[in-house]
Amino acid sequence: MAESTTNLEIFGIRSAQILNVVVLDDSLSVIEDLKAQLGTIAGIKAVAFLDPEAALAHAATHKIDLFLIDYNMPKLTGTQVIKRLRAMPAYRYVPIIMITSEAERAIRLEALEAETTDFLRKPLDVDELKSRVGNLLNLRRVQLDLANRADDLAEAVEAATEELSSREAEMIMRLAKAIEYRDCDTGQHVSRVA
Repeated sequence: MAESTTNLEIFGIRSAQILNVVVLDDSLSVIEDLKAQLGTIAGIKAVAFLDPEAALAHAATHKIDLFLIDYNMPKLTGTQVIKRLRAMPAYRYVPIIMITSEAERAIRLEALEAETTDFLRKPLDVDELKSRVGNLLNLRRVQLDLANRADDLAEAVEAATEELSSREAEMIMRLAKAIEYRDCDTGQHVSRVA
């Protein structure tokens, strides 16, 4: 992963923070396998849930950078979870991978309409998992860096606007003083107008 970070630094990306990943599956063995595989990727912290409601509650109180969500679960389907996540402003653009053994086209379309970012088929191919997760985490780092840059630019614009307003007021007062010194009769009036 250090190589990816180096490549990102070439483009001015500075997000080197730990990214949080949520794994949601109703199978404990799949969760354990996914957590083991994700544990080999540097720069991430993975948390797993068997219950969709618990995962949604966690997402409501923590910043998550990537979700891996199974389609078939008790209580809610994966697409229902994704729709709820997308309804939260914080997760409008966060990458979500749907993991499924389902081959039905209707399920894939349903997931795409719910704004799934990517798919992984069960049984999982470890190399494909690592590549897709790595790519989406790099995308997330770029999103976070752009958001940070936008905040920095907004602050810079606000500071520059305040400085311009201050200089403008100073310039008006100086012109008023110059007129006042030139013409004492109308000088006081110009100062008041200024």
